[in-house]
Amino acid sequence: DRSTSESQKLANEIGTFFIQKIEKIRSKLDNITSPNDSHISYSDPPNKTNIVMEKFELLTETQILDLINSMPKKTCALDPVPKDLLISCVDVLLPVITIMVNLSLKTGRFSDQLKTAIVNPLLKKQELAPIFQNLRPISNLPFISKLTERAVANQIEEHMTYNKLYPLLQSAYR
Repeated sequence: DRSTSESQKLANEIGTFFIQKIEKIRSKLDNITSPNDSHISYSDPPNKTNIVMEKFELLTETQILDLINSMPKKTCALDPVPKDLLISCVDVLLPVITIMVNLSLKTGRFSDQLKTAIVNPLLKKQELAPIFQNLRPISNLPFISKLTERAVANQIEEHMTYNKLYPLLQSAYR
């Protein structure tokens, strides 16, 4: 059908645009100067032996429940169970969810099924023309993916802050 092939063509063009954009960003990052350069101001890092993060800490059921309660109420189409239903059954599911998150933290592995996302291109600002340059990809991940990501991000954030590893002038995109 013609409209299906046009939709597929548009989706492929958007995908190609974002792939090229990522390649440009990576290329620019490869050319960025090192943190020792004088024009970049970093906080004073502690002794290098103290800043290594050897492993992630495993979380308790209480910590996982706190993370679940702090998550947005949105549900992704990829979720087998809507978040509202998960919350209503959390007392039964919490041990399993905790094991899933902790296994990922302990082994450093993450299921391929949890890496799948639905990507929606949204306009950066509503008044902009709907051209590729004005779109930003929004990835909708399964709930367990977001939960594990939050568990990892919290531990990295705590480590980076405690060890003063953030650049002094960086305020976004940490």
